[in-house]
Amino acid sequence: MPETPLQIRITPSPNEWHYRARANWQVDSLAKLLGYFERGSNRVCDVEYCAVLTPELQDTLEKVRGAIVSETEGPRIRSIDSVAGDEGVSVAPPLAGFKTDIVSRRIGSEIYQFNAEAFFQVNHELLEPLIAAAIGDAKGQTAIDLYCGVGLFTLPLARRFARVIGVEANPLATDFARGNVARGSSPTVREGVPDEQDELRVVEIVTARVGDWLNQHGRSLGTVDFLLLDPPRTGCENRDIAGILELRPAKISYVSCDPATLARDLKRLIAAGYSLDSIAAFDMFPQTHHVETVARLTAIRQLSDPEHPSG
Repeated sequence: MPETPLQIRITPSPNEWHYRARANWQVDSLAKLLGYFERGSNRVCDVEYCAVLTPELQDTLEKVRGAIVSETEGPRIRSIDSVAGDEGVSVAPPLAGFKTDIVSRRIGSEIYQFNAEAFFQVNHELLEPLIAAAIGDAKGQTAIDLYCGVGLFTLPLARRFARVIGVEANPLATDFARGNVARGSSPTVREGVPDEQDELRVVEIVTARVGDWLNQHGRSLGTVDFLLLDPPRTGCENRDIAGILELRPAKISYVSCDPATLARDLKRLIAAGYSLDSIAAFDMFPQTHHVETVARLTAIRQLSDPEHPSG
Protein backbone atom coordinates (compact mmCIF):
# COMPACT_ATOMS: atom_id res chain seq x y z
CA MET A 1 0.00 0.00 0.00
CA PRO A 2 1.27 3.51 -0.72
CA GLU A 3 2.36 5.62 2.22
CA THR A 4 -0.13 8.19 3.48
CA PRO A 5 1.10 11.65 2.41
CA LEU A 6 2.16 14.02 5.17
CA GLN A 7 -0.40 16.57 6.21
CA ILE A 8 0.98 20.08 5.79
CA ARG A 9 -0.18 22.46 8.47
CA ILE A 10 -0.34 26.07 7.23
CA THR A 11 0.05 28.92 9.70
CA PRO A 12 -1.51 32.14 8.39
CA SER A 13 0.06 35.54 8.81
CA PRO A 14 -1.55 37.59 11.62
CA ASN A 15 -1.67 40.48 9.13
CA GLU A 16 -2.45 40.00 5.44
CA TRP A 17 -1.46 43.64 4.76
CA HIS A 18 1.07 45.98 6.36
CA TYR A 19 3.24 43.07 7.50
CA ARG A 20 6.49 43.62 5.61
CA ALA A 21 9.15 45.08 7.92
CA ARG A 22 11.94 44.93 5.35
CA ALA A 23 12.13 46.30 1.81
CA ASN A 24 14.54 46.79 -1.07
CA TRP A 25 13.58 49.71 -3.29
CA GLN A 26 14.98 50.29 -6.78
CA VAL A 27 15.91 53.77 -7.97
CA ASP A 28 15.90 55.35 -11.43
CA SER A 29 17.75 58.58 -10.66
CA LEU A 30 17.35 60.05 -14.12
CA ALA A 31 13.59 59.58 -14.28
CA LYS A 32 13.17 60.24 -10.54
CA LEU A 33 11.44 56.90 -9.96
CA LEU A 34 11.42 54.87 -6.75
CA GLY A 35 9.81 51.47 -6.34
CA TYR A 36 10.33 47.89 -7.51
CA PHE A 37 11.49 46.29 -10.72
CA GLU A 38 8.74 45.27 -13.11
CA ARG A 39 8.58 41.50 -13.37
CA GLY A 40 11.23 40.10 -15.70
CA SER A 41 12.88 43.46 -16.32
CA ASN A 42 15.16 46.15 -14.91
CA ARG A 43 12.53 48.84 -15.38
CA VAL A 44 11.55 50.59 -12.18
CA CYS A 45 7.83 50.63 -11.43
CA ASP A 46 7.21 53.89 -9.56
CA VAL A 47 5.46 53.20 -6.24
CA GLU A 48 4.00 55.84 -3.98
CA TYR A 49 2.08 53.50 -1.69
CA CYS A 50 2.86 49.86 -0.92
CA ALA A 51 0.06 48.06 0.94
CA VAL A 52 2.25 45.26 2.33
CA LEU A 53 4.74 47.58 4.08
CA THR A 54 4.44 48.24 7.80
CA PRO A 55 3.33 51.81 8.59
CA GLU A 56 6.90 52.69 9.60
CA LEU A 57 8.30 51.59 6.24
CA GLN A 58 5.50 53.26 4.29
CA ASP A 59 6.39 56.51 6.02
CA THR A 60 10.05 55.86 5.19
CA LEU A 61 9.16 55.21 1.54
CA GLU A 62 7.41 58.58 1.32
CA LYS A 63 10.33 60.46 2.85
CA VAL A 64 12.93 58.69 0.73
CA ARG A 65 10.82 59.39 -2.35
CA GLY A 66 10.88 63.10 -1.52
CA ALA A 67 14.67 63.01 -1.27
CA ILE A 68 15.04 61.19 -4.60
CA VAL A 69 12.70 63.56 -6.44
CA SER A 70 14.37 66.69 -5.07
CA GLU A 71 17.94 65.45 -5.61
CA THR A 72 19.80 67.49 -8.23
CA GLU A 73 23.40 66.37 -7.72
CA GLY A 74 25.44 63.73 -5.96
CA PRO A 75 26.01 60.01 -6.49
CA ARG A 76 23.26 58.13 -8.24
CA ILE A 77 21.75 55.52 -5.93
CA ARG A 78 20.56 52.33 -7.61
CA SER A 79 18.85 50.62 -4.69
CA ILE A 80 17.89 51.30 -1.08
CA ASP A 81 17.50 48.80 1.75
CA SER A 82 15.32 49.53 4.75
CA VAL A 83 14.24 47.60 7.83
CA ALA A 84 12.01 48.46 10.77
CA GLY A 85 12.82 47.56 14.35
CA ASP A 86 11.03 48.09 17.63
CA GLU A 87 12.52 51.55 18.04
CA GLY A 88 12.96 52.91 14.53
CA VAL A 89 14.02 52.33 10.93
CA SER A 90 17.46 51.64 9.44
CA VAL A 91 18.17 52.71 5.86
CA ALA A 92 21.19 51.93 3.65
CA PRO A 93 22.63 54.01 2.16
CA PRO A 94 21.72 56.83 4.57
CA LEU A 95 19.10 59.11 3.01
CA ALA A 96 16.34 61.57 3.84
CA GLY A 97 17.45 61.94 7.44
CA PHE A 98 17.63 58.18 7.99
CA LYS A 99 20.86 56.47 9.00
CA THR A 100 22.10 52.90 8.77
CA ASP A 101 21.51 52.63 12.48
CA ILE A 102 21.30 49.44 14.47
CA VAL A 103 17.72 48.52 15.34
CA SER A 104 16.39 45.66 17.43
CA ARG A 105 13.39 43.38 17.49
CA ARG A 106 12.03 41.27 20.34
CA ILE A 107 10.88 37.85 19.16
CA GLY A 108 9.38 35.93 22.04
CA SER A 109 11.86 36.25 24.89
CA GLU A 110 14.88 36.95 22.67
CA ILE A 111 16.11 40.33 21.43
CA TYR A 112 17.94 40.59 18.10
CA GLN A 113 19.93 43.53 16.76
CA PHE A 114 20.56 44.12 13.05
CA ASN A 115 20.49 46.91 10.46
CA ALA A 116 19.43 47.47 6.87
CA GLU A 117 22.61 45.83 5.55
CA ALA A 118 22.12 42.56 7.47
CA PHE A 119 19.32 40.17 6.50
CA PHE A 120 16.41 39.65 8.88
CA GLN A 121 13.09 38.01 8.04
CA VAL A 122 10.38 40.30 6.64
CA ASN A 123 7.31 39.17 8.60
CA HIS A 124 8.21 39.56 12.26
CA GLU A 125 4.76 38.53 13.52
CA LEU A 126 5.30 34.95 12.28
CA LEU A 127 8.83 34.45 13.60
CA GLU A 128 7.92 33.08 17.03
CA PRO A 129 5.78 30.20 15.63
CA LEU A 130 8.36 29.65 12.87
CA ILE A 131 11.13 29.20 15.46
CA ALA A 132 8.93 26.90 17.53
CA ALA A 133 8.19 24.70 14.50
CA ALA A 134 11.82 24.58 13.40
CA ILE A 135 13.22 23.58 16.80
CA GLY A 136 10.28 21.79 18.39
CA ASP A 137 11.27 19.92 21.54
CA ALA A 138 14.81 19.24 20.34
CA LYS A 139 17.57 19.24 22.96
CA GLY A 140 20.87 17.53 23.60
CA GLN A 141 24.61 18.04 23.46
CA THR A 142 25.51 19.50 20.04
CA ALA A 143 23.52 21.53 17.52
CA ILE A 144 24.66 23.18 14.27
CA ASP A 145 22.94 26.26 12.78
CA LEU A 146 23.92 26.66 9.11
CA TYR A 147 23.34 29.98 7.30
CA CYS A 148 22.70 31.37 10.78
CA GLY A 149 22.48 35.07 9.82
CA VAL A 150 22.22 37.31 12.89
CA GLY A 151 21.33 34.32 15.08
CA LEU A 152 17.55 34.02 14.76
CA PHE A 153 17.65 30.28 15.51
CA THR A 154 21.05 30.23 17.23
CA LEU A 155 19.84 31.86 20.44
CA PRO A 156 16.87 29.54 21.10
CA LEU A 157 19.02 26.54 20.16
CA ALA A 158 21.55 27.64 22.79
CA ARG A 159 18.84 27.31 25.46
CA ARG A 160 18.44 23.63 24.52
CA PHE A 161 21.89 22.32 23.63
CA ALA A 162 25.18 22.21 25.54
CA ARG A 163 27.11 23.34 22.44
CA VAL A 164 25.86 25.30 19.44
CA ILE A 165 27.85 26.32 16.35
CA GLY A 166 26.45 28.93 13.97
CA VAL A 167 27.95 29.20 10.48
CA GLU A 168 27.37 32.19 8.19
CA ALA A 169 29.36 33.61 5.25
CA ASN A 170 28.35 37.26 5.74
CA PRO A 171 30.77 38.91 8.20
CA LEU A 172 28.35 41.71 9.13
CA ALA A 173 25.69 39.13 10.03
CA THR A 174 28.12 37.13 12.17
CA ASP A 175 29.15 40.32 14.00
CA PHE A 176 25.50 40.88 14.88
CA ALA A 177 25.08 37.19 15.79
CA ARG A 178 27.98 37.34 18.25
CA GLY A 179 26.57 40.49 19.83
CA ASN A 180 23.10 38.96 20.04
CA VAL A 181 24.50 35.85 21.72
CA ALA A 182 26.47 37.97 24.20
CA ARG A 183 23.42 40.05 25.10
CA GLY A 184 21.25 36.94 25.23
CA SER A 185 23.35 35.62 28.10
CA SER A 186 22.27 38.49 30.33
CA PRO A 187 19.33 37.76 32.67
CA THR A 188 18.30 41.43 32.42
CA VAL A 189 17.61 40.97 28.71
CA ARG A 190 15.39 37.96 29.33
CA GLU A 191 13.09 39.36 31.98
CA GLY A 192 10.44 36.87 33.09
CA VAL A 193 12.29 33.77 31.85
CA PRO A 194 13.03 31.06 34.46
CA ASP A 195 16.50 31.36 36.01
CA GLU A 196 17.69 27.99 34.74
CA GLN A 197 17.32 29.24 31.16
CA ASP A 198 19.08 32.57 31.63
CA GLU A 199 22.57 31.34 30.75
CA LEU A 200 23.43 30.42 27.20
CA ARG A 201 25.63 27.36 26.86
CA VAL A 202 28.77 27.16 24.70
CA VAL A 203 28.06 29.10 21.49
CA GLU A 204 30.51 29.57 18.62
CA ILE A 205 29.75 31.82 15.62
CA VAL A 206 31.88 31.11 12.55
CA THR A 207 32.29 33.37 9.51
CA ALA A 208 32.69 30.93 6.61
CA ARG A 209 30.94 29.48 3.60
CA VAL A 210 28.91 26.50 4.74
CA GLY A 211 30.49 24.00 2.34
CA ASP A 212 34.02 25.13 3.17
CA TRP A 213 33.40 24.89 6.91
CA LEU A 214 31.79 21.46 6.70
CA ASN A 215 34.65 20.18 4.56
CA GLN A 216 37.29 21.45 7.00
CA HIS A 217 35.64 20.73 10.35
CA GLY A 218 32.81 18.24 9.83
CA ARG A 219 34.89 15.14 10.61
CA SER A 220 36.12 16.54 13.93
CA LEU A 221 32.71 17.42 15.38
CA GLY A 222 31.75 13.96 16.58
CA THR A 223 28.08 13.23 17.18
CA VAL A 224 25.71 16.01 16.12
CA ASP A 225 22.24 15.71 17.65
CA PHE A 226 20.51 18.42 15.64
CA LEU A 227 21.27 20.42 12.51
CA LEU A 228 19.18 23.40 11.40
CA LEU A 229 19.69 25.06 8.03
CA ASP A 230 18.03 28.16 6.60
CA PRO A 231 19.66 28.70 3.19
CA PRO A 232 18.89 31.44 0.67
CA ARG A 233 16.19 30.98 -1.97
CA THR A 234 18.62 29.07 -4.21
CA GLY A 235 18.88 26.32 -1.59
CA CYS A 236 22.03 24.37 -0.75
CA GLU A 237 25.05 23.95 -2.98
CA ASN A 238 25.98 20.35 -3.80
CA ARG A 239 29.01 20.48 -1.49
CA ASP A 240 26.79 21.76 1.35
CA ILE A 241 24.51 18.72 1.09
CA ALA A 242 27.54 16.43 0.77
CA GLY A 243 29.02 17.94 3.95
CA ILE A 244 25.74 17.53 5.84
CA LEU A 245 25.49 13.88 4.79
CA GLU A 246 29.06 13.22 5.89
CA LEU A 247 28.36 14.93 9.22
CA ARG A 248 25.29 12.69 9.61
CA PRO A 249 23.27 14.61 12.22
CA ALA A 250 20.61 12.59 14.03
CA LYS A 251 17.92 15.21 13.28
CA ILE A 252 17.65 17.87 10.57
CA SER A 253 15.36 20.89 10.40
CA TYR A 254 15.33 22.56 6.98
CA VAL A 255 13.81 26.06 6.81
CA SER A 256 13.15 27.19 3.23
CA CYS A 257 11.54 30.09 1.38
CA ASP A 258 11.39 28.20 -1.95
CA PRO A 259 9.46 24.91 -2.28
CA ALA A 260 11.28 23.96 -5.50
CA THR A 261 14.80 24.09 -4.09
CA LEU A 262 13.55 22.54 -0.84
CA ALA A 263 12.13 19.56 -2.77
CA ARG A 264 15.40 19.19 -4.68
CA ASP A 265 17.48 19.12 -1.49
CA LEU A 266 15.05 16.89 0.44
CA LYS A 267 15.24 14.34 -2.37
CA ARG A 268 18.98 13.97 -1.76
CA LEU A 269 18.63 13.79 2.01
CA ILE A 270 15.89 11.17 1.84
CA ALA A 271 17.83 9.11 -0.71
CA ALA A 272 20.78 9.13 1.71
CA GLY A 273 18.80 7.61 4.55
CA TYR A 274 16.67 10.30 6.20
CA SER A 275 12.94 10.04 6.82
CA LEU A 276 10.69 13.06 6.35
CA ASP A 277 8.86 13.41 9.66
CA SER A 278 6.84 16.58 9.15
CA ILE A 279 6.29 19.61 6.95
CA ALA A 280 4.83 22.90 8.15
CA ALA A 281 4.10 25.97 6.00
CA PHE A 282 3.95 29.61 7.04
CA ASP A 283 2.30 32.35 5.01
CA MET A 284 5.28 34.62 5.54
CA PHE A 285 4.61 36.66 2.40
CA PRO A 286 0.84 37.36 2.05
CA GLN A 287 -0.35 38.66 -1.34
CA THR A 288 2.45 36.68 -3.06
CA HIS A 289 2.90 33.06 -4.16
CA HIS A 290 5.90 32.63 -1.83
CA VAL A 291 5.74 30.53 1.32
CA GLU A 292 8.12 29.68 4.17
CA THR A 293 8.40 25.95 4.91
CA VAL A 294 9.90 23.90 7.73
CA ALA A 295 10.77 20.26 7.01
CA ARG A 296 11.90 17.97 9.87
CA LEU A 297 13.92 14.80 9.17
CA THR A 298 15.43 11.91 11.12
CA ALA A 299 18.38 9.67 10.18
CA ILE A 300 17.13 6.11 9.76
CA ARG A 301 20.20 4.32 8.37
CA GLN A 302 23.90 4.82 7.86
CA LEU A 303 25.44 6.19 4.69
CA SER A 304 27.71 3.17 4.56
CA ASP A 305 24.72 0.80 4.12
CA PRO A 306 25.71 -1.03 0.88
CA GLU A 307 22.09 -1.88 0.04
CA HIS A 308 21.02 1.77 0.10
CA PRO A 309 23.62 3.88 -1.72
CA SER A 310 23.25 7.62 -1.44
CA GLY A 311 23.64 7.86 -5.18
